[in-house]
Amino acid sequence: MKASQTSHVGEFLRNSHSRFGETRLRGRHLRPVVAIAWEFWNANRRGWLFVLAALTACGFLFRLFTETIQQSENLQFLSYMPLVASLILATSFCNFTDRNRRDGIAGFPRHLFSLPINTRLMVTCAMTCSVLSVVSIYAAWVTLVLQPLDAVIMLRWPATLLAAFVVFYQAIIWCLCGFRLTRVVGMSLVATMLVAVGFVPTLVAKDKFWASEANLTGMLIVLMVAAYRATLVTVDAQRRGGARGWAGFQKFAERLANAIPRRQVGLHSPDATLFWIEWRRSGFVLPAAVMLTTALILGPVLWFTGRGPEKTTWAEMWLFIMPMLLAFPIGLGFGKPDFWSLDLSLPTFITTRPITAGQLLAA
Repeated sequence: MKASQTSHVGEFLRNSHSRFGETRLRGRHLRPVVAIAWEFWNANRRGWLFVLAALTACGFLFRLFTETIQQSENLQFLSYMPLVASLILATSFCNFTDRNRRDGIAGFPRHLFSLPINTRLMVTCAMTCSVLSVVSIYAAWVTLVLQPLDAVIMLRWPATLLAAFVVFYQAIIWCLCGFRLTRVVGMSLVATMLVAVGFVPTLVAKDKFWASEANLTGMLIVLMVAAYRATLVTVDAQRRGGARGWAGFQKFAERLANAIPRRQVGLHSPDATLFWIEWRRSGFVLPAAVMLTTALILGPVLWFTGRGPEKTTWAEMWLFIMPMLLAFPIGLGFGKPDFWSLDLSLPTFITTRPITAGQLLAA
């Protein structure tokens, strides 16, 4: 073989080896991302399929009965209910946490910490999947389902608010993994803040610098970056065994609560005892959620929009359907033996009691 041909063959082999190495390196980064994305989907795959099926069914029905819906204001109002329910369900599916923890600490999935990838990639992939899922569902409803009804619905600004809420939601879930009550309060305050911010561009004068949609979007992006950075620091600490919550403070609070005098309720039957246990553990969750939503969301909305007859009727309709909408995500927790635990098995304290399985289900 000539020297010139030998040099050409060597150059070809070097280039081929370089291209193969780049492809293999990209594959190393791609496989963990695909694995995390698949686990995010697989954790609530039936719920995601239900949301997609509802979106498809409503799109078909709305196109079939377009004229009938356009002629009725009540039907037009009810046509937005599947959109709201889908967004609530999609947001609840973004609760990407451990599902079999017995210590009550629901943070970032710990079994992913053993993957040979850095924390930044894990957190970024999980947050990206959540944001893309919720925003895509909203965009699909607006552009594909509600468009035949000639409904005037904004796309960019609500999508930005939804993306911000998902980022804040996951940051609160992962950063405050050991503080259950604090997480509920924090998410309520974030939801209230975003609802108020969402009405600012339409209710405040356009000449104010801070009230424009572009400036508010910039502020939200800065807050989202701050929440993302805080999540990186916290999840990285959890990966090294820290950031689990203040167990001593929780025990002190429980002892203080038990020391407060209260009325003793007489329990005269096993059924009454089971009902008392279930109500004490999780019966107040749905009523408390309705009250918080009414005080933190409907209250500010009425303050911004006014209290005329039409707005009052609108608020009463939302108040009427609020328990049913909140029952979707909260009902997922009621399906477990303990609402606040991620363990799906019956507690030993309950299984050893002299009661039947039918009494447990009835309670």
